[in-house]
Amino acid sequence: RNPLNDELLIGKSMSALVGKEYHSSDDDDDVISLTQVNRNNNDDNASTDSWTFRRNPTDEIFGQEAPSSGVSVKNHKNVQELTINKLNYDTGLVGRETEVNTLLTCLDNVSETKSKELILIKGYSGVGKSKIAAAAVRHAKKKGIAAQAKFEQNNSVQPYSGISAVFDQLFVKIMKSAEHSSLLVSVRDSILEELESEMIHLLKTVIPKLGDIFTEASLEDHHHHHGSLIKKDSTTYSYEADFEKIKYALRVLTRILCSYFAPLVLAFDDIQWADTASLQTIEYLLSDPTNRHGLAIIGLYRSNEVDENHMVTQMVANLEGLQHLLGFHITTIEVSSLDIVSVNKIIMAMLLIDDPTRTMGLTEICFKRTLGNPFFVIQFMAMLEMEGLVTF
Repeated sequence: RNPLNDELLIGKSMSALVGKEYHSSDDDDDVISLTQVNRNNNDDNASTDSWTFRRNPTDEIFGQEAPSSGVSVKNHKNVQELTINKLNYDTGLVGRETEVNTLLTCLDNVSETKSKELILIKGYSGVGKSKIAAAAVRHAKKKGIAAQAKFEQNNSVQPYSGISAVFDQLFVKIMKSAEHSSLLVSVRDSILEELESEMIHLLKTVIPKLGDIFTEASLEDHHHHHGSLIKKDSTTYSYEADFEKIKYALRVLTRILCSYFAPLVLAFDDIQWADTASLQTIEYLLSDPTNRHGLAIIGLYRSNEVDENHMVTQMVANLEGLQHLLGFHITTIEVSSLDIVSVNKIIMAMLLIDDPTRTMGLTEICFKRTLGNPFFVIQFMAMLEMEGLVTF
């Protein structure tokens, strides 16, 4: 079954979702419970199975001992509701150790060997591709610089939308840090040295944040010293007519940034919605034979939306034919649904419980209905809490 077609989280009663009648219990303010009632036809006698998770709210809010204010725990109900009486949604990267290790190994290799690599992360929607890529972005910050952006489905006709967003993020990060002020000047000077003013004007139409670095005055000054200023109102640019120039300018800009940061990591989410110009630009950046510095481009896509005729498939095929000639690598990481053990770990994390046997009954229900898709698992648990079927 395709979990994307499983309409289990919206507008469904619990009888339709789980096939049984459920009742919540709020007899104890310090209990999390989900009670399953199995009825045999019209038999009034019911056998009941329940999952009850007890915590000590006083320990979690105030430490091991209750506050010596003379106020009972019952009177701290509002405090509890703001703290422990909520599901924990920060479940981390449960069950994704292999995928994350593969990704970080690729980044370390790029950093150490100053190589270029395309890392493709594919899988169904909701399996956690973006979270895995975010781990790479955090890891790259230790040595280089990284940014992550996405292509929007309703913006697929706008050229360079994802590329614009990711490079904007890079320059925001460079400008934001005070200690990088001298570095920013150096990067700016390198761009002025490598690109003519017309090319910089073109880049500013694609990367708006460059306008904060290259003012008209600075470009005029550059023209007086180097010539070749061709002023053109940004609204008159045609992406189609200037495609080769923009592509070249982005390649030079990427090469310059790679020389300052090792590695440079660009993560693009939902490349199945990228425009043709963006995919061709990504291909052009990776195939730059003059870039001798570390570059990693991470492309995330929904595998069920990319077939053999898709533009992403064609881009990868083109790059596979060039990788040995031009010395870059391609790594594919497939992210599938989680097994029941990992789903149980997510539910344990959400309920802040460290005993896997106490949550397994609830996990079996969640796994049956979500097929191990972590996003659906979290949404399923949120629905149970919203409906009062998991009580604290």
